[in-house]
Amino acid sequence: MAAFEQGISNLSLDTGAGDLSSMEKQDASKHLFSQVDWDSYLRAGVFLSQSEFQLLERAQDNIDFAMGNETSARALANLLMKLADKCTSSVPAQQYVFTRVEEILVGSEDLMEFQKRALLFTVDGKNLQDGPFLRALRANDQYVQRSASAGLALLLNAAEGEHNSFIAWLYEMFASGNPSSVEIAVPAMTILVRHEAYRRPLLAKNCVGTIGHLLVKLGTNGNAQMIYELCFCLWALSLDRYCDMKVFINANIVQLLTDLMSAAPSRKVVRVAVSALHNLAIGQSENILTEMLSGGLTKILG
Repeated sequence: MAAFEQGISNLSLDTGAGDLSSMEKQDASKHLFSQVDWDSYLRAGVFLSQSEFQLLERAQDNIDFAMGNETSARALANLLMKLADKCTSSVPAQQYVFTRVEEILVGSEDLMEFQKRALLFTVDGKNLQDGPFLRALRANDQYVQRSASAGLALLLNAAEGEHNSFIAWLYEMFASGNPSSVEIAVPAMTILVRHEAYRRPLLAKNCVGTIGHLLVKLGTNGNAQMIYELCFCLWALSLDRYCDMKVFINANIVQLLTDLMSAAPSRKVVRVAVSALHNLAIGQSENILTEMLSGGLTKILG
C-alpha cells in the first residue's frame, strides 16, 4: 500500500470527453451538476426527493463540510450510488455521479481518510456496492467508462469487490489494441496495479504481454504520457515477488525498456524503465540478466 499511499494525493486522472479532460475534478463535477435535469427527477419523485437534492446542493458548495460529518457523508455516498443505479438512461447524471465519486476519493488528505471515504461506498463496511460501476464499464459514453473504471479501481484499493470481472474488462480494453479503448482503461490500470493483491491476477491474464505489444505499437516516438503510464504498469507488475520471469522474457520487455531508455522520450519514462529493469534484475533470472547484457543496457547505463 505504500506506493498507493504516495500516489493518492498526487493522482490526477485525465478523464477525456472534450473540455472535461482539462478540468479539475471539483470543476468538472460543478459543470456536470448544472447539466443534469434535476427538475425532471424531482417532479417524478421516484429517484430523488427534495431533501436529497438539497443534500447534493450543499455538498456541491462544500464537499469537505459534507464529508466531515459521518451522517451526511454516508447519506451522500448512498445517494450517489442510488443515482448511479437508477439514472442509467441519463448520460449527464452518470457522468456527474462517477466524477463526484472520484472527487470524493482523490480529495482525501491521507491514506486513512481515503480508506474512510472509500468504505462509505460499501454495503457492510467491507464489500463494495460495485454493481453500478461494473454496469458503467459497458456504457456507450467514454467519459462514463473512464470515470467509473478509475473510481472502481480506487475503491478496490480499500475494500473487496468483484475484481475478476473488472480485470477481465481491463484486459479486454488493452488487448483490443484500439487507441481510444486503451486510453479509457489506462488510468484505472495504473491505480489497480498499485495494490499487491491484484498483480497476480493481472499477470495471469498476460497483461505484461499485452502492454509490451502496445509499447511496440506506440514506438519510442509515441505519446510520452501513454508510454510512461504503460511502463508504470510494468514496473508495478515487476514488484510481484513470486512472478514467473518468463512472462517478461516472452514479451521482450527487457529490450523494450532498454530501447525506451536509449530514446529517452521523457525523464519520467527513463526513471520508471530503470526501476522496472532493477526489479527484474534482482529476480535472479539468468535469462533476464543475459538479455540485459546482450541488449546494450550496460552501454546505456555506462
